[in-house]
Amino acid sequence: MTPIALPRFANVIDAAAPFALALAIGAAVLLAAGFEPLGVYRLMIQEAFGGQRQIAATLTAATPLLLTGLAAAIAFRAGIFNVGAEGCFYLGGIVAAVIGFAAPTWPSFVLILIALATASLAGGLWLVGPGLLRARLGVDEVVTTLMLNFIAIALTSWLVNGPLLARGSANSATPLIAKRTS
Repeated sequence: MTPIALPRFANVIDAAAPFALALAIGAAVLLAAGFEPLGVYRLMIQEAFGGQRQIAATLTAATPLLLTGLAAAIAFRAGIFNVGAEGCFYLGGIVAAVIGFAAPTWPSFVLILIALATASLAGGLWLVGPGLLRARLGVDEVVTTLMLNFIAIALTSWLVNGPLLARGSANSATPLIAKRTS
């Protein structure tokens, strides 16, 4: 075995160990609850990756987690503990949806760029207050950004269930973004 292979193998083990521990703890909990762990894990894999629809659903559910995790990681690397990424994501999402259904005749490429830019701007502006409070008064950004999450979620929920509710919809939904045929 070459000297280079050992550190790489150690890195793989370091990365896999928490996953294996989580599977073992999950298996113990499933056994205690009267379920067969291998059957449950097999079903989880099938529902997550069993076909095109399952993969699309997995990616749809994972994207917000990945994006907010990335946002938090960037802030942590800068020494700021921003736990308000979820609120920014909600506000950015509602802004992008409004842009999407308000401008259905715009070219797709332009519409996507404008929606992403305005969503990013809305999310960034949402955290100006906590940034100023931290810089000027030394207020803890964990508390302010966490509390702003609840406000952003409540605000977007009110918008989707009130002023932006699609006509004829009984569910929480904004009007659909028009499909492009070209």
